[in-house]
Amino acid sequence: MKAIMIFLFVSMYTMVSGQNQESNKTTSLNGKQGVTNAKDVVIIPCVYDSIEQISSKYYRTVKENKVGIIDISGKAVIPNQYEEIVQISEKYFQTTKDKKIGIVDINGKVIVQNEYDSITQISLDYFTTTKNNKTGLVDINGKVLIPNEYDDISMVAVSRFKTKKNGKFGIYDLNVNQ
Repeated sequence: MKAIMIFLFVSMYTMVSGQNQESNKTTSLNGKQGVTNAKDVVIIPCVYDSIEQISSKYYRTVKENKVGIIDISGKAVIPNQYEEIVQISEKYFQTTKDKKIGIVDINGKVIVQNEYDSITQISLDYFTTTKNNKTGLVDINGKVLIPNEYDDISMVAVSRFKTKKNGKFGIYDLNVNQ
């Protein structure tokens, strides 16, 4: 009986939480946007030029032509200082600043500075970076592991990467090359 009661409580909590979240809506006041719940209680004040829910936990905001991310409670996760922000995984956002790409984590910590032409996450731990048509590799902490001097880099094993430079191929082993 106790297990059934716990199941019912969890089920009801999940339904209520889902309803509240789905019932949130964008609202406007004096040309600014915010978010209210189903009872029209303000959750996020109307201080943004635009606001858009991008996941169950986050909103993409625009303020004075700069993009930022806030959480469902209105707390700034990433300040409004970027030209664009795109969520690329559960934990990471790709940011654009001065037409250069970087990575910021879910806590607002800059992982990779905005200095690349493109960044691609190739595993949980690694990103390839492109700068001046040359490819490099950084880890999840933003440490440059392979400088941007290759034509191409692809992962072949946990710490091994196939590299291409001037038409020649090689293997870059992080355990050996560091």
